[in-house]
Order: sequence, then C-alpha cells, then structure tokens
Amino acid sequence: MHTARLRLRLSGSRNKSYSEKAWPLHEKTLQHQHRNILAAVEGRDAQAAQEAVQEHILWFYRLTNIQK
Repeated sequence: MHTARLRLRLSGSRNKSYSEKAWPLHEKTLQHQHRNILAAVEGRDAQAAQEAVQEHILWFYRLTNIQK
C-alpha cells in the first residue's frame, strides 16, 4: 500500500491509537516487514513468506484495531 494511503487509513476513525508522532516507528516496522516478505519470496521459502505475511497482517490489525 502506498505510504500516503496507509497514513490516511491509519488516521481514520477506526483507529483511536494512531498518532502522527508514531508514524516513524510504524514506517520502520512496515519497511522491515516488507523486506522480510520480499526476501522470503525471492528465496522461494513459502513457509517463511506465509509467516511473514501473517505477522504483517496481524500487526496491522492490532495497530488499527480492526476486527478479524
């Protein structure tokens, strides 16, 4: 997701815990997660890719208070 769209999503009414001040931490976390996903895909490690994507999605759900 594009950074501006993600910020907009995070600042929406569904997320009461999001703060612009916290964005640098979230941005670094997202970059780390995306790098892990890409490395697993490039390495053709399906299990690692699955785990990295799952971790990323669950982290985002927790961050935005989205119900599964």
